[in-house]
Amino acid sequence: MRTTPANRFPKKAAIDGTGAVTEVEQDVPTVAVDNIAHFIDTLRALEKQIHQLEDMRNGVRREIQAALGDNQVGTVGGAQAVRWTRSVQHRLSVSAIRKKFKPEDLADCYVDVPQSRFTLIDAG
Repeated sequence: MRTTPANRFPKKAAIDGTGAVTEVEQDVPTVAVDNIAHFIDTLRALEKQIHQLEDMRNGVRREIQAALGDNQVGTVGGAQAVRWTRSVQHRLSVSAIRKKFKPEDLADCYVDVPQSRFTLIDAG
């Protein structure tokens, strides 16, 4: 079995305060970060603000795109203010490849790509 972030550490299911099932990692290297708790609190507040701002931005962007209609450029006072460029990308479909070839034929095509993921855990 390949080692992936999903199976590297043993996990067990747990029920959090909302009744949702969550994954609890065990035997994971852990360090107390009480001395920077204020950074974690600040990050939580910033993430909430960013989410709210992204929602606002997306709403404003939809309004502008609706006003543009099929046009690519919008002007304000005769000067170009926005551009909405549409394009088509030519991509390789992994799902189509998986349907067309047997898993054993694809085994040599897989590569392990190390990556890290930073997760801000909801305060409990």
